[in-house]
Amino acid sequence: MTTPDTKIHDFTSSAPAFSISVEARPVYEALAHLFVWTQDHPADYEDTLAFELAEKARPKLQSELQDFAAMSPLWPALFGVVAATDITTVTELAEFIDGETVRRLLITHMGVEDCDAETMKAACSGDRTATEAVLEACNASTHLVALLDLSNAELAASIGNILTMYAADVEPALTDRMPILQRSVEEKRALSRRMSPTDLVEQATNGVTLDMGPRVEGILLIPSIVIRPWALISEAAGTRIVCYSVTDDVLNADPDAPPRYLVNLFKAVGDEKRLAMLKHISKGGITLRDLADRMGLAKSTTHHHVGALRSAGLVRVVVTDDDKYYEIRTRNIADAGPLLERFLNEQS
Repeated sequence: MTTPDTKIHDFTSSAPAFSISVEARPVYEALAHLFVWTQDHPADYEDTLAFELAEKARPKLQSELQDFAAMSPLWPALFGVVAATDITTVTELAEFIDGETVRRLLITHMGVEDCDAETMKAACSGDRTATEAVLEACNASTHLVALLDLSNAELAASIGNILTMYAADVEPALTDRMPILQRSVEEKRALSRRMSPTDLVEQATNGVTLDMGPRVEGILLIPSIVIRPWALISEAAGTRIVCYSVTDDVLNADPDAPPRYLVNLFKAVGDEKRLAMLKHISKGGITLRDLADRMGLAKSTTHHHVGALRSAGLVRVVVTDDDKYYEIRTRNIADAGPLLERFLNEQS
């Protein structure tokens, strides 16, 4: 008896593709700096320039930040606001920001769980009764209570004033760092083609593993010098935002030197035996034993060469119940030329 093929009416919506992006903008580094500036223990951070700039800023800016010290978490929370726009500079952010957004971010940071959605919505819009209900539901600091006592217009004016002064006094000095930050961006983008999002975050943050719950639809990585050696993690509209510390290699690199991932790539293929291995692997999955036999090499030697090809992102290992075998990473092979072309164009 022949079983007919199963027929399916599938009305499920496909899950959105998980995205990971990496970008640097002057405003991101400025927001990271404002966060660091308002911390209680400056010695925890390595970037001496950040605190030199803070000391040279006009007294009014220093005073305003001190008065608004309770808003320290606001600055990384604004990453999400910036990411949803094409804002590049602090001046643009100062013109864009509104009091309701600031209030919403402050209230969200308080982690209130005992208020219903309508009360929270009303509090974010500036309703005084709702705001008092939210404050009663959490252990808010005196400074935060004072902030939320301001109207949305007053909140917007205060934050806009801080950002405007910062743009004049500090931001130009940090803008000089953009080539370094962009170098880190290019490095991580290249790695994103070879790593899973979780592995890339762990590599960028030197060991932080994120729990990708069902609410998380993507990751935004933002390089920073000012927060070294820390990481800032926030979330906005389903995107987990990770501001990570630029590594010493990127920070101290010769600006004309090729990036490490590009060196590793062409070093891996700049060997006669490895090129021959790639040829064998490209014809279909092959075990280490079979590859060693075809190459006439010891398994240990073959393993060493395949390791270099894997590190360069050209080969992957597939583990099955019975064995493991190697296969070509076709997309990364195709990327080799464009990566070199991009590097050459950057230097011109």
